Amino acid sequence: MMIEPQEVVYWGNEPSNGIKVDWDLVRRKFKKIVPKKYQDLINYPFEQYSYNLWMSERTGNKTTQVLLIGLIVYQMYGVQLEYFREAEEYTTPKKLDTLYNPIIENGYLQKIFGDDSWTDIQYRGGFFRLIRRGDDGKPEMIQSDYIAHVIANDQPDDYKSSYSTIRGDLIFFDEFVGIRPKPNSHHYFRQNLSTILRKRQHGVIFMAANNINFNADFYADFRIRRDLQKMDPKGDIKIIDKDGTIFYVRIIPPDRSASKQAFNKKYFGYAGKSAAAITGGSWEMREFPHISPSWARCKPLVRNFYIEHLGDLLRLTICRPPEIGTICLVTPAIRIYDDSRIFTVGDITDRRYIYKCGSSSAGYAVFWALYKRNRWYYANNECGELVAAFIAAASRAT
Repeated sequence: MMIEPQEVVYWGNEPSNGIKVDWDLVRRKFKKIVPKKYQDLINYPFEQYSYNLWMSERTGNKTTQVLLIGLIVYQMYGVQLEYFREAEEYTTPKKLDTLYNPIIENGYLQKIFGDDSWTDIQYRGGFFRLIRRGDDGKPEMIQSDYIAHVIANDQPDDYKSSYSTIRGDLIFFDEFVGIRPKPNSHHYFRQNLSTILRKRQHGVIFMAANNINFNADFYADFRIRRDLQKMDPKGDIKIIDKDGTIFYVRIIPPDRSASKQAFNKKYFGYAGKSAAAITGGSWEMREFPHISPSWARCKPLVRNFYIEHLGDLLRLTICRPPEIGTICLVTPAIRIYDDSRIFTVGDITDRRYIYKCGSSSAGYAVFWALYKRNRWYYANNECGELVAAFIAAASRAT
């Protein structure tokens, strides 16, 4: 048993345009050899979308499914998987040596490549290759061609000058929303995509996250953060068209089995909403202190300061309600003015913008002194989350 290789045809008969893949045929082959629990990714025409974004708790089998697609499309057409991780520290052999283990242990190499073919996959020097081990467990044959190439997303200059491919039309950014996101991830991703695809327009891109936190920088850079907030975290699908860049976004429903619920109860029952990114119960959002209606009517002491982050704008107003003393009110804003001062970790476009939290001068320091004393109050939890995201980004920025 094996999947038969197909004739390789290039788009426009030009190798630089990429290999023409019959993705419907790939999906049919996939369904024949893979059980239903591994078929989330192949029940729709993923090649029609610019980006396929998948979110779930850790047990969503997302990575295994894309790796299987990569092996099948390699056997059929020679297309090689470009496997992205957020940073170089996540691309070491210690981190990736066991990546293909679920596929190897369940006998998929034999189903794809034949019983007398390859028995294992080896990771060396940034490349995964098929190997056959002898009776003593040592490799007796190593394929010279590679099935997958690993990209450290934070090292774009390394690939720009030294790496070129015409077969890297399947791209997978695994865990692209990290627990501690790296600065400039989206900017580096654009550079790396340009290096790999050149001008080819037939690349298929999957991106997977093991949490459902919609405040990630990546979503703001994609301009889909607001769209994500309208999704159901218990399992939903959304097609988002941003001027011709089309996103397929899916949240894989959390595991509701009795055993999984018992696990969550035993280890995360105390955590409530704070465990949502693990259990998939709701959007991960903390509870922030809210503005009392009477405080909003107080005479402002300072009101021309703003935070601009993730494409949104917040107004910072310092006032002194008699019953509580000096506080900062954080409210959504829609515009800035000539005399505005705007804290940002983005580009400084004119004199009004202040990088990160500004200097230690009294005009800036009063805001952050109040923040450290928990004297900021928010119109809603979303404002609080945005401030928290800005503070985290400012601490990471150089």
